[in-house]
Amino acid sequence: MGAFPFKTIYQILDKKPLSIEFPKKISLPLVEIQQYAGSYIDEDNNGETQQLTFLDGYLIHNSTSIPWDMRFFPIAKNQFRAIRQGGADGELRFTKLEKGITKLEMIQNGKVIGTSFKN
Repeated sequence: MGAFPFKTIYQILDKKPLSIEFPKKISLPLVEIQQYAGSYIDEDNNGETQQLTFLDGYLIHNSTSIPWDMRFFPIAKNQFRAIRQGGADGELRFTKLEKGITKLEMIQNGKVIGTSFKN
């Protein structure tokens, strides 16, 4: 249940029910995941590009500044959660806008930390 399962260990030692602290992966048709792959431009961050690629039912995130190779799995039809160590909470949320534009919001610990757009 994570790289640092202290809470889970205490729940076991205290004979309490285990709580799951992360949304479960859902199954989406591959075409629904693939639609979000592509280059997203962050106009507020000197035009930095967020690059999302599709691989084996996941989205892989990289940017022009850092090669993250971070894997995101679907937790909702338009939302994906990062697989990261230490319980860090990272998500990608997509919104379809007018004229075929897709908005990408990068979320960490419930707060939007970046927004990019794909035509």
